[in-house]
Amino acid sequence: MNFPVNDEKVKPPTPLMDFFRKATLAQQSGNDELYASSFTPKSQEKMRKWLAEMASRRKQAKSLPRPTAFPTYVKFVLNADPVFLVFQAATAGNDWMPRNLTYTYVLHKDGAFKMANFFFSGDFEDFLQDPTLFDKQFLKSASTIP
Repeated sequence: MNFPVNDEKVKPPTPLMDFFRKATLAQQSGNDELYASSFTPKSQEKMRKWLAEMASRRKQAKSLPRPTAFPTYVKFVLNADPVFLVFQAATAGNDWMPRNLTYTYVLHKDGAFKMANFFFSGDFEDFLQDPTLFDKQFLKSASTIP
């Protein structure tokens, strides 16, 4: 896909990408309430606590800046509607490496998208983050991975 999330000149190819862009830009611009509302209720609660903690740390440290925006490119989406996994990388193009991808769970319910599973880890995350299984056998052939 190689969708540039931060480049508002590029039209989102799907409603999911439109949602994902709006949530990402809200987070990057410091609109914590809008960003937190982009999550499912359980994750919203965790996200609001985490954002408040980060704001408190920045205030105490006075020199700790808000994280700066970095380019994000959606590389592909695993569609298991109503659950989507949005995989992204920091670089443009097709030379991305599977081990450099991050992913976000998105739930599609009642016609709306919401990010999910904030601050959660389970067996599926172990699978997704195991480079000997997921990277080589599902995303790219072993011969393309150094």
